[in-house]
Formats: sequence, structure tokens, C-alpha cells
Amino acid sequence: MSDTVTGTTIDTKDVECPFATVPELMAERARISPDKTYLVFQDREYSYREFQELTNRAASAFASLKAAKGDHVAILIPNSDEFLFAYFGAMKAGLAAVTLNTLLKADELEYIINDSEARILCTTAHYRKLLDPVWDRLGHVSTLLLTGTELPPAHRADGSLLLRDLMQSGDPNYASTVGPGDKAAMIYTSGTTGHPKGVVLTHANVMYNSYVAPRYIDLQKEDVSLCIMPLFHVNAQIASMMATMQAGATVVLEEMFKPRIFIRTLKKYRCTTFSGVPTIYNYLNEMKEAEGESLDFMKACICGAAPMPVDVFQKFEEKFGAKIIEGYGLSEGTCVSSLNPLNGVRKIGSIGIPIAGQQMAIWDDDGNELPDGEVGEIVIRGPNVMSGYWNNEAATGETIVNGWLRTGDQGYRDQDGYYFIVGRKKEMIIRGGENIYPKEIEEVLYEHEGVMDAAVVGIPDKKYGEEVAAFIVPRPGSSMSDKDIKAYLRQKIADFKRPRIIEIVHDLPRTATGKIQKIKIIEEYAGNLELINRVPGTVSLPYRWTYGAGLAKFYSGLKYEAKFYATRCAKSGSVQLPPKSYDAVAFEPADEWIELPNRGVLESFTTVYMEFPGQPMKPPYTYGYIKIEGANTHIYHLIEEIAEADLHVGLKLEAVWKERAERRGDLYDIRYFRPLQS
Repeated sequence: MSDTVTGTTIDTKDVECPFATVPELMAERARISPDKTYLVFQDREYSYREFQELTNRAASAFASLKAAKGDHVAILIPNSDEFLFAYFGAMKAGLAAVTLNTLLKADELEYIINDSEARILCTTAHYRKLLDPVWDRLGHVSTLLLTGTELPPAHRADGSLLLRDLMQSGDPNYASTVGPGDKAAMIYTSGTTGHPKGVVLTHANVMYNSYVAPRYIDLQKEDVSLCIMPLFHVNAQIASMMATMQAGATVVLEEMFKPRIFIRTLKKYRCTTFSGVPTIYNYLNEMKEAEGESLDFMKACICGAAPMPVDVFQKFEEKFGAKIIEGYGLSEGTCVSSLNPLNGVRKIGSIGIPIAGQQMAIWDDDGNELPDGEVGEIVIRGPNVMSGYWNNEAATGETIVNGWLRTGDQGYRDQDGYYFIVGRKKEMIIRGGENIYPKEIEEVLYEHEGVMDAAVVGIPDKKYGEEVAAFIVPRPGSSMSDKDIKAYLRQKIADFKRPRIIEIVHDLPRTATGKIQKIKIIEEYAGNLELINRVPGTVSLPYRWTYGAGLAKFYSGLKYEAKFYATRCAKSGSVQLPPKSYDAVAFEPADEWIELPNRGVLESFTTVYMEFPGQPMKPPYTYGYIKIEGANTHIYHLIEEIAEADLHVGLKLEAVWKERAERRGDLYDIRYFRPLQS
């Protein structure tokens, strides 16, 4: 499968994928390498033949539900083997797999499930419970399939089915009839402006992209890939699962990125490649436990989803002796549009060269191609470009112009044909008529020895239109101040570009795939009372607290009774904890009080290694995002009495409280959460 790389060009003589559809590829891999391991999940190995038969059974199960070709199957499942059974099974049955972000809330999921017109929903009992507030409004869903081996009592009489039960009676030799132009998957964009849009990808899109892209890292059948990215995201689907299958290699699937055991896992399975986002590389750079570790046995560490700061790039390679291959892509382009070649010229800071068979260019606002060195919008054209946005011709027409996909990313091409990103078109700051690219300032900030992470955004300003603001996460032990940063930048950045607003923060809001949510930073900062007067118009806050006696009841309940008291929103019916009233349309008084149990379910978690002022304890320690039983909201708190390797989404937890004399009337009256004791 390897290609000869000369300079910046990969030989394209056989760029056409030999397989037209996903089922064709899977059948051939099962025929040629029936006993070779394709998937490892929780130490359970699936050979290509076994995986083929199981996904055939899943496809047969979908067919038995009378789903018509082209129907949509919504999949709301964390990383697991059952996610993959549903995902590949749907595609084999001629259905489109609509993969849902497991970090979304009920209202957000309601919009996507309804917009996609999914007839079948595959999910876990936990996420089905999450959908309770909106379940009656999911008008298209006619069949609910749950994961696991036993139906929960609440679903034994409501028509719910177990995916595994249907697969048990499914046909292991199910024959697929899909074609290259049929829908394979639908992935919803992040929706930072308005509602998210459904990106429709065909079998031809998936097959081309997953066949060509791995050639740039010379992925061979002997290789082992580690997948730590969420399977609902295109990166994991294409760069990990599909690319590995195209190579006839093996993939190790993890539930999520687990810092404490990450390097141990790479060594255990002798992984030769993994795909991650800059946040993960930055995290590994700062891990004291990783000092002295070497990853020189790895072929390539892939970085995508967000631009990689050069300082983070260099530090990782120096620390671990591994090679990073940076690339670029987006859901609308299936996944990968450009990569630095493994066996050619690799330019640090660049997103590489266009993959074979696909074109890239730089356009101005009028659609004219710009020469090398000039900044404009990156556009792409080729067999990886989506067929369009689902049921949204207007958005499709704005995004795909004469076959070219307008990415919204600003960048330039150098004289050697390598592309560089300077930022999102919508993130470009216009201060007093001057165009300022945040990435340029962020790169300079990352060169400062005290800067761990940084985001530069434009804040509305009456005088200049926008003012440049920098939000900085310091490295452990750093004592920097905003004055230090201003003095540093004074020597590095032109005066009109220098941030006038500098905030030193503990962390930055991110998406599930590690992208910094700059829109959220701006919204949160604009919500600060100190700035509201500078923002024209009315600032709309996402919720309001139930102040006064209501909030006092919540905190006095923590302090004196070690109990959770929540409120029910009169309009939406949602039970909120801590008490607040929120509805998508209007605010209503929240005055009905409910006592909740001290138990919850783990929805996500992270381990903290960095040191900074105000921490609850000395790192490392683990925080969990815990949905309290009976409530629609969550508590972010410490988790103890369990090893990180044993943590998993869906784990039931209970609160361990301080002695009454120690309690002060805040959430830290809870010492920590631990696994529910039987």
C-alpha cells in the first residue's frame, strides 16, 4: 500500500480505491485475512471474519425492522464495540449512520435527531434516560435499540429492543446491495453559528478518503493503530477505523483518552500510530509521569482537528522521540484534505500538501485564486467533498461553489505547495480596519516559557469595532501576570496587533475533539458585568440563578443535611441542580423543590496533572462530570477510591460528605464521589 514520495508529490497512478463501498472492503478483508485481528476493545479481540459476521448480523437486524434503503439510524453510544456494530451494520444495510455527540444535552440532541429524521435510535439505557425530557418530541423515531445484555425494567414493556438480541438472530452472511453514491454516514457540524447542519457522506467519499490518506503515513497491514478519539467524530471513523481496515491492519479502541495509562497502552499493544488533537500532545508534554518515556517505536503520531502550535510540536518530538505528522481536514471533506508526508519533506507548522486526487487552492472573497504567499480562504475540490448538507440547499449552495468546498479557514500556500493556516475566517479580528489573525499571536504566546495554552479572540469594542483579547493558561508553577505578558509581547508583536485584554485562566472551553471554543470564550467574557456596558444591544445570558431564599435552600441543604435540593422549571419540567430556571424559549419561576439522592452517573472525566493556584489537592487527581440521579443537570467534582483504568462512562457514583462541623455550605461539602457501594 505504500507509495513513493518525491519532494512534495505522491505517485497517483493507482489513487482510485479498488473498493466502491464499505461492505465490499469488509468482505474482501474477511476473505483475505479471516483470522487477523481487526479490533481490540477492552482486551477482547475481533478477527476480520468475526467482525464481518457480527456487522452482517447487525445489518440483517436493521433490515428486519423494515427500514427502507436511505433511511437514517441515529447512534448515541460511547466508544465501544457495539457502536461499531451499529455503525457498520447500518451502512451495510443501505442506511445512513447518524453519529451523535455523547456530550450534548437533551435539547441539542432533540434538534439533531428530529432534523435527521432518524427512524431508528441506537443508544444505551443511560443516554435513553438523558432523553426523557424530550422523548415525546422525537417524532420520527419508531424503533429504540438499546445496548447491553438485558433490557432495563423501565423498557421491558415499551417496545424497546436489545441490539444484541436482534444480532443473535441476524444473518451472518447478509448480502449488501449498496452503491458508491448511496449515503453512508451523516455527521452534524458543531453549530457555533445557528443550528448544526448534517454533513452527508457517501460510500464513495468514505472509501476514497480512507484509502488515500493512510498512504501518507505508510500504513501497512503489520501496523497497529490506537483510537482514543470519540467515534461520533469523523476523525475516529475515517482516520482510525476505516483507514486501518483499508490497510488490513489492527486497531485498538479505547473509551477515551486516559492520560495515566496512555503510554502503557501504546507499549502493551506495540501501537505504531495514533491520531490526536493538539490538546492531547500538550497534555503529554506536561505529564511528569511521562518523563524519560520514549515513543521512538512509533511510526507516526497524527495531529488534526485543530492547528498544532509549533512549540508544542517541537517539545513533544524532543521529549518522546516520536514523529508528528500534521494534517488538515473537516467533516465536509470527509476527514483528511492535506498531510505532511511521512517519507518526504515535512514542514513543521504546515498542514502539508493536498492528498492525491484532491485539489486545494486559496481564494479571495470574490472567488478568485490567489498567488503563493497571499492569505485567503482555503478551498478544496475532489472525491472527498460531501454530497451536501441534509435538507439544507441554501447552506449547501453557500458552501460548495462550482464544485469547490469553501472551508472558512484562512491560510496561504508557500512556493513548495505546502499550506499553512492562519485562522478561521470568522475568527479573524478586524480592529480599527486592520485584519488581525489570532493564530499569529497565539504562536508567539506559545513561545513564552510560562504559557501552557492560549486563545486569542476579538471582543466587541465601541471605539475599534473589536479589541484583541488573549486568554492564557499558565504552566505549572508559573507566576506570570498580565503585565508580564504585555511586556513580552511588546517586543514581539506590532502595536496594533497586541492584545489589550489579557486574562490568566485555569482552562479554556473545548469541544469533545479538543478544539478551543472561541465563541464560548467571547460569550462568557461578554457576560462579565465589567464589559456589558461596552457591548451594543442586550446581552442574553444562557440561564439565571434562583437567587435569595431559593439558592439559600440549596446551600443550606448541603451544609446541614448533606442532601441535594433541586428545583423544577415550570415551563420545561426540567429538574435543575444547583437550582436555576432555564427554558429554550422563555424563563419561568422555579419554585417546586425536589429532594434528590446522593447518587449519579459518570458522563465524562479528566485527570489533572498541572499545578495552579486554588486547586483542591496536589495533582494528579481526577474530576468527573456527574449527572445526579433524577436531575437534568450535572456536578463537576473529584472522584476517588478507584483507579483511572477502571473509570468508564456510565459508572454509578455516590457522594462522600465531610463531617457536619467541616461543612461550609458549598459543593465542596462533598469530599469526593466514589463508585456506588453495593
